[in-house]
Amino acid sequence: MIFMLFIQRLIPTSFHDMLPKYVWESLAELTLFFKTLTATLITTREMERTEAEIAIILCKLETICVPGIFNSMGHSPVLFHTKR
Repeated sequence: MIFMLFIQRLIPTSFHDMLPKYVWESLAELTLFFKTLTATLITTREMERTEAEIAIILCKLETICVPGIFNSMGHSPVLFHTKR
């Protein structure tokens, strides 16, 4: 629960002035993905939109982070999305 709070609320506000704009925007998009995914009510249209967006978000993050980060868990948001 604390991890999700960190992902959804603290990253966008805490790191806004500390990171380059393209890095911050990618992290903000990831937080919006998790916020949508953990919502109590989500429509089919939102699910389809987030399914299309997560691939783009992961590609952006792969250009920022070391590729080794994505070997074990980089594509778990895609799996979380399809299991819900």
